[in-house]
Amino acid sequence: MRSASHTSAVAGLNWRPTGRLTPMAESTGKVNWGVLSTAQIGRNWVIPAGQKAANTNFLAIASRDHSRAEAAAEQLGIPRAYGSYEELLADDDIRVVYNPLPLSLHAEWTIKAAEAGKHILCEKPIAVDAVEAQAAVDRCRELGVILMEAFQYHFAKRNLRARKIVESGKLGTPRLIKASFNVSAPRDHDNIRFQKKLAGGALADIGSYCVGVARFIFDEEPLRVLATLRTDDEFEVDFTGFMVLEFAGGKSALLDYSGETFGRPILEVLGSEGRMIINDFHLPSLKESKIRIFDTNGFSQTLFPPFDSYMLEVEAMSDAVLYGAPLKWPPEEAVANIRAMDAIRLSSAEGRWVELSELGG
Repeated sequence: MRSASHTSAVAGLNWRPTGRLTPMAESTGKVNWGVLSTAQIGRNWVIPAGQKAANTNFLAIASRDHSRAEAAAEQLGIPRAYGSYEELLADDDIRVVYNPLPLSLHAEWTIKAAEAGKHILCEKPIAVDAVEAQAAVDRCRELGVILMEAFQYHFAKRNLRARKIVESGKLGTPRLIKASFNVSAPRDHDNIRFQKKLAGGALADIGSYCVGVARFIFDEEPLRVLATLRTDDEFEVDFTGFMVLEFAGGKSALLDYSGETFGRPILEVLGSEGRMIINDFHLPSLKESKIRIFDTNGFSQTLFPPFDSYMLEVEAMSDAVLYGAPLKWPPEEAVANIRAMDAIRLSSAEGRWVELSELGG
């Protein structure tokens, strides 16, 4: 079983950083961040949220197009703009690098950042496959730097409460998780998520949330998977997928995702004595949100005030760097989620159940 501070048998010990704080970090109580690329996820979500964290200062942003870096820096109030990623990594004032590059570049630039002595928050998934992910994790650990995957739903108070509800037995014996993530995205060849050469595909982009939340709620790894992924003929990457994950003790997860259908992400957990529903489980809640429960006592719901899990994610990373706070979600958690997705791809390709043990780890 995993816990919020010890993520599974593969996670090992909580990861604490090595080395001493820079004088700047010690004197200001903030850690300086740099951003690799002007990606939309950073500009629209992570950076604005992170700028609200009391322990974080976004000091620099880089793009291979200097004018784009300057424009983003001006838009976001970031003091330094660099025309190459290498220049940003050479900035000694930067302690943490946020990496929202295309998936095919995640591991490469995570390792380069680590070799420059930076700690890294890398967008999900941290690598194309589990082998590449483990290599990045091993290199970061060897160099004594922190690596965390940017999967902000882990920090959502509503989702953490949902897992405690399951653990409490309020739903009886947990049996089934249903998670769905559907969004009708424009068919845009400039969208990096649809580019085969950049390791695009909807499983990594949105299906990863469904896989991750099933593991998160059951608090364990699946034993085997069966999946069907539909590859788009024009883009040559997966757009839609259906997956069955089997866990120990007769537990299962039925998951689906699609980048070509209109819908709303939803999580449903069914137990022997009740069921729980969360809409938009993947998002920070910028307005009041709820957990709904239907059980033998009828209907109940828990309301949550607005929260920004992107800010909480950035805050946790900065605390790890500034004060040695252990990561609640070490990078082995990211490797485990990617390994499950590797099994899903293999199952779809070969049309059979795939045991997770076949993939090692």
